[in-house]
Amino acid sequence: VGENVTGTADIGLGAKNTLTLTAINGSTDGTTAPTMKATGGTITSDKEGSLNAVLYIPAGRYRTGERSIKLSDNISNSDADFDSFGSALFTANGMQLAKERTVVSSRNIGFVEDRLFQSQPIRRSSVSNRLVNTTRQRINQGGGGGAGRGGGHDPLAQTFVVQSAGGAFVTSVDLFFKQAGERPIYVEIRTTDNEVPSTKIVPFSQVILQPADINVSTNGSAATTFTFPSPIYLQENESYALVVKVDEPGCEAYISELGGTDLLTENIVGIQPLTGSLYLSQNSREFEINPLLDLKFDLKQAEFTTNTNGTVQLKANPAETVTLAKDPFQFTTGSELVRVHQKNHGFSAGDIVMIDGVADGLYGANSGTFGASQDLLNGAHTI
Repeated sequence: VGENVTGTADIGLGAKNTLTLTAINGSTDGTTAPTMKATGGTITSDKEGSLNAVLYIPAGRYRTGERSIKLSDNISNSDADFDSFGSALFTANGMQLAKERTVVSSRNIGFVEDRLFQSQPIRRSSVSNRLVNTTRQRINQGGGGGAGRGGGHDPLAQTFVVQSAGGAFVTSVDLFFKQAGERPIYVEIRTTDNEVPSTKIVPFSQVILQPADINVSTNGSAATTFTFPSPIYLQENESYALVVKVDEPGCEAYISELGGTDLLTENIVGIQPLTGSLYLSQNSREFEINPLLDLKFDLKQAEFTTNTNGTVQLKANPAETVTLAKDPFQFTTGSELVRVHQKNHGFSAGDIVMIDGVADGLYGANSGTFGASQDLLNGAHTI
């Protein structure tokens, strides 16, 4: 931030492009550089509970898999007793196309991380000839909206079936609210299991909006757009669930009820607009169907221009470097072909190989005036 950077970028096969960086993520040479806190310093969230931090990972080799990164105000690091809590998953894996029955993505699916805790303080009873104490048991279970410490989310989940030919790339969803509440609103798309919302979250489908970003109305006319970080591919004829959740009871979303009255048109709702159903849950895992209700939403599908040619720039992974044996070149009189001796090279006809580091001189003729120069040997060659 605060300066332009000019340099070269390796684009493979020894070629380089000269470029100038004038902006990174919207920051230019005129952007004021943010004040970075010292390593180990205090991290303070804003009034909405959001904070940004940088996690430094030492160089080295790590096992692939997932690790949980957690911030908590509980000094004992207890997941069952805290006032403020946040977590994220750090994933180390190679890039590959992940294909499941309902998810096709280059990223692995996520799973719901809401927690449930149950405490059972029991007052023991004792019996004697002099005193009889009554027995009383109380059960407090977190997980409901507004449950305080340890509370999770009470989600709404609307199932739907993708009917677009070939599937659909969805970019955003419009929801309609009567009350925004005071806590962030989470939206995500999940797969379904026997038409019931599952705990598998489709990659790039999670969006969080603050109450200040929510549009409200008294008749369901004001839409609030939740834009996904990247277009999401949903397969044709597959069932998915649109999940809306918040961890306090002040938020209200508009739904339709079969036999009820449309607030905008004042018509009777005579048919259900979707092939899915609305599900309610108190723990984000177990859902109860409400067959007469449907969530009001508008799922946006991407439109692509198909009559133009696109350009895709691809960059291969860095090639493996191997040191050739002594005197690896074999020349044939009258031929422009050069044989390079290297065991287990793994190349096939038509592959391209880069040769570099051949010292200055003439090769192949045992002469100081005739032969192949280092300029002919160094560079890219077709096998």
